[in-house]
Amino acid sequence: MLYWLLGYSLKERKIWVQVAPFFVLAIFFGFITMFTQVTIGSGLLSSAIQYPLWQRIILGAYSLFEYLAKFFFPYKLLYIYPFPTLINEPVHEWMLLYPVLIVIILTALWKYIAKMPFAAGLLFFLVHIALVLHIIPISRAAIIADRYIYLSSIGLSFIVARYFVRFITGRNGMLQKIASGLFVCIVLYLGIYSNLRCREWKDSESIKKDLRELIKQRDDYVPEEFEEIMNED
Repeated sequence: MLYWLLGYSLKERKIWVQVAPFFVLAIFFGFITMFTQVTIGSGLLSSAIQYPLWQRIILGAYSLFEYLAKFFFPYKLLYIYPFPTLINEPVHEWMLLYPVLIVIILTALWKYIAKMPFAAGLLFFLVHIALVLHIIPISRAAIIADRYIYLSSIGLSFIVARYFVRFITGRNGMLQKIASGLFVCIVLYLGIYSNLRCREWKDSESIKKDLRELIKQRDDYVPEEFEEIMNED
């Protein structure tokens, strides 16, 4: 992706020779992860009961939108987020909207999405977030974890920064002041919210407090079923 962004031709053999070792290592450690998960009775290669594929696609679309929402509107953050439904339970009707929304957005905005620099940032984000969307079953009791977006958010941040700079460049003084003021407000909000969350997340018990309260409010709350979530690291 970085080669593409920097203008290198992906048709050149030397480019693929340089990046091939990274692909090999990624595939190698991916298989190690899957085989390791089998030993604890979970993951793609295990015999454990999984969500059916069509539900995993819906859950993946739901996760994708949630990661985007948490990136642009960080509010009521938890360190992990439980699955909205349990295995062998029907998905909520409102969740069916997420795959439809993805198709609509891609169709409507494709001519913008497919252009640089939007395409490079979006591709970076999707490549790094794809494996934790649970379309491929992984050994996780939570559908979303904030830490999964740490690296992939670089792609989204690149898009925001690039278009922000493009917007304020060449604008009149008033628009620049408004944009700069909004930027300062966003930075202040993120700084204050981060400070508040650090005070609340002072130890392992305090970090799980909000999650416990959220789970207890669910109609399908069963202590034994959600014990694994509580032990999520």
